[in-house]
Amino acid sequence: MNNNEILTSTFTDIINEIREDYVSEVRQMMVEELERLTPITVGTRYSAYSPLERSQFRSVMKEVLCSTMDDEGNKTNRPYGPINRWNDEDGINALFDKESKYLGEMFVNAFLAKNISKFNGVVKENKIIRISHSIGLNLTGVITVECENSSFDASFSIVHKMSNRGTYFQQFPTRFHNVVLADGSSMKSPSEAKMKKIF
Repeated sequence: MNNNEILTSTFTDIINEIREDYVSEVRQMMVEELERLTPITVGTRYSAYSPLERSQFRSVMKEVLCSTMDDEGNKTNRPYGPINRWNDEDGINALFDKESKYLGEMFVNAFLAKNISKFNGVVKENKIIRISHSIGLNLTGVITVECENSSFDASFSIVHKMSNRGTYFQQFPTRFHNVVLADGSSMKSPSEAKMKKIF
């Protein structure tokens, strides 16, 4: 296999190991954010909230429940079927399940594309001889890459966030360490930019 195929296979294996935990964490984040921004669950009138809070509320509900809302907080156009009240726990839980799985698939695509591109940019023409990985807690892990005359470890983590407008996004920070270059020299913890330049 070439480097791209090796990296694709490795990161696909990693995804298969962490997918369930990732979906679970995304679902919990949606629940917490919805509870923070849903006034009806605590008996507060929608009109009592500030314009920014209303905007956040509509954005989160559109993202999480796949519905649209007018300025008064009325719900329309709900592809997963009608929900009669905000406190329809079974209906909302079903939507959380579907949306978190959908976002999980978006994560898979983003995780693969980002990391394959990142690692290809580091190894370049250096033939990968051996690659291994281990998964830690909280969506973290370590990848060890051995090339013909060089090697490195890379610690990765997966961070999922939501903007104040209700948009979910992920970040995939990577830290390189224990780097051995082809000339036998070593680096303790170079930046990604430096790795792409000199590895």
